[in-house]
Amino acid sequence: MLKTALTGSLVGLLLSSVPVHSQQNHGCRPIPADKPATLCGSDTMPVYPPAAKAADIEGTVVIFAQINKSGRINLAWAVSGPEPLRQAALDAVKAWVYRPYLIEGSPFGFRTLIKVKFTLEKPLTQSSPNN
Repeated sequence: MLKTALTGSLVGLLLSSVPVHSQQNHGCRPIPADKPATLCGSDTMPVYPPAAKAADIEGTVVIFAQINKSGRINLAWAVSGPEPLRQAALDAVKAWVYRPYLIEGSPFGFRTLIKVKFTLEKPLTQSSPNN
């Protein structure tokens, strides 16, 4: 319980301190609440790690990302999610391109949380006849 509380506090501290520093040095701004980030184009899907697949590990990896004014991710790290899936999620997300926000006609970078969901396809079970 203490470990969970400590981890939550650490994540909160990181999310509150790093973005402010980044905003001042890189021109990044928070995403307006009414305008979610838009992924422009990417065909990079996460590759399910074979060890995670063999262990039947599923879940959602949450990634903090800073997107520059060109729409490319220049800073990213996993905030939560199953450890065996985190690197695969990061590898895919780092290749994605977003549409930058325009403020008074000029592009600006932004910060966001990205959720990458990993699910395994379950084989269909055949029903046995009741006769």
